[in-house]
Amino acid sequence: MPVSSTHPKYSKFQRQWERCRDVIDGSDAVKDKGIAYLPKPTAMTTKDYQAYKHRALFFSAAGRSLQGLVGTMTRRTPTIVHDTMDDHFNDTSLTAKSFTELFIEACEEILTTGRFGMLADVGTNGGRAYIAVYNTEDILNWQMDMYGNLSMLVLQETIDVASSKDAFE
Repeated sequence: MPVSSTHPKYSKFQRQWERCRDVIDGSDAVKDKGIAYLPKPTAMTTKDYQAYKHRALFFSAAGRSLQGLVGTMTRRTPTIVHDTMDDHFNDTSLTAKSFTELFIEACEEILTTGRFGMLADVGTNGGRAYIAVYNTEDILNWQMDMYGNLSMLVLQETIDVASSKDAFE
């Protein structure tokens, strides 16, 4: 089995994750998917369908609920007791995200899709430890042992390669 293989349940979950993200993103995201969420009646022309879709109402209760739940979870800033690790908690992931921002991101992702990956890591040449984050779709494959412990995990990483000519290109 190649490393790019996904878990047998991945494709089923992927459709669910996409629907969850669309519903949480709201009316525009749902309407952009067209017939996936709002089937076109058989006798309707394309122009009529576009008008029909434009008039359709979608109340984003899921998005508002997510905002409320994350707000409730983060109403009080997490208290971290430490002596000498200010740099680690102010920039937890080496992407200028504080521990609190990472906590909020994890809450949103877990409430949206049911999971979120965090991996404590350190560079190959040493340096400071950090937390690498993985959205749900980046957790490609997993296996549990007979005791219910994670015994294999395949993660996908995406690296932005900036153009050497122009950073805004």
